[in-house]
Amino acid sequence: MARITIQKIANEVGLSKYAVSRALAGKSGVSEATRDRVNEAAVRLGYRKPRQAVRLLGVVFDDSDYANSELHMQIQNGIQSDAQRLGFGLRMRATRQPAEIEAIAEECDGLLIVGAQSEEGIRRAYAQGKPVVRSGWLEPLEQVDQVGGTDHEAGSAVARFLLDLGHRNIVYVHGDPAFAGGWNVSTVCGKSASSAGT
Repeated sequence: MARITIQKIANEVGLSKYAVSRALAGKSGVSEATRDRVNEAAVRLGYRKPRQAVRLLGVVFDDSDYANSELHMQIQNGIQSDAQRLGFGLRMRATRQPAEIEAIAEECDGLLIVGAQSEEGIRRAYAQGKPVVRSGWLEPLEQVDQVGGTDHEAGSAVARFLLDLGHRNIVYVHGDPAFAGGWNVSTVCGKSASSAGT
């Protein structure tokens, strides 16, 4: 049996493809009588609406960030759970390769970038014109939606806790010196330590 198309229904009822499409979708622009006539013809001919395509969310993790791998697993679990609940498909990739980031952004409806990425990778993701959300380090004044932790507040809380315990020689070990977060936390530690009289 041949597949019944919108054009076949349009030919059957003597309407344009546009009018039949709007009637089948329940959209405005056609009368109720026309909508009924189109729906009756669709049932009689055996028309089946095409399945709605699943919207895809791309998720890119920094594959060189071993220190945050446990956190990334928790983020991944949350994303998978919510995507399933909301009916989204997922494309996940751990990479720092700009071409791979670009390819994922191109095939998906939106992109979540978790962790630091190269300027080229970020530029290629934005160039696809899709919604992008970042989690992790951003450039100053970067215009992007962000989901993040409270690194500054956490660093301050840790420093206060250690100072309250009587510690005065506090060392803060940080990864890449290019990340702004390390300066903020070490500054907080320094100010807290000096205000405690050391």
